[in-house]
Amino acid sequence: WRGDQLVDSGAFAALFVGSSANPAYGLTWWLNEPVDRDFAANTVPLSNSTDFWSEYGVIPDDMVMAAGAGNQRLYISAEHNMVVVRQADGVLRSLLSRRNDWSDVEFWRLLLAE
Repeated sequence: WRGDQLVDSGAFAALFVGSSANPAYGLTWWLNEPVDRDFAANTVPLSNSTDFWSEYGVIPDDMVMAAGAGNQRLYISAEHNMVVVRQADGVLRSLLSRRNDWSDVEFWRLLLAE
């Protein structure tokens, strides 16, 4: 801010590092990191939040995502110089059920189509 660094760069970088328990999740950020299909399918927060793990190579390697109720999304990819915000309706409906018909993979396929 006005030439002053507000967040320690090491602390900021730690947001985007997965753990041994879940390499696809940093500190409140979903990461485009390869995970075993069985692990992804049986890890409810991962399988309910995104389908990154279903098809690698579509989503930019450096992409990180914050996911919200009703399939709201905040995607960041430095490689593509993009910050994408997806507003959504049906938030209450999504909170009452676990149905997830949104596809991050298909969205990125359309977003990057030439």
